[in-house]
Amino acid sequence: MESAGSASAQVSNANDAPVTVRLDLGMAGYTKLRNLSGTKIKDGRVIYEFEVPANSRRAVRYRERQD
Repeated sequence: MESAGSASAQVSNANDAPVTVRLDLGMAGYTKLRNLSGTKIKDGRVIYEFEVPANSRRAVRYRERQD
């Protein structure tokens, strides 16, 4: 059986310099993602890294599908 759900993360950066954020999105092979490109596998986990500019925020939205 397949179930799908939307997920999101809101990240803000109050620093005067940009920062790189790393999201751990779950175990590789168990969690399948849609609408999110650029993920990597590290130590068996699905990782998504992105930059948040100085004094700003960023929203990341994606869909999960687990078989």
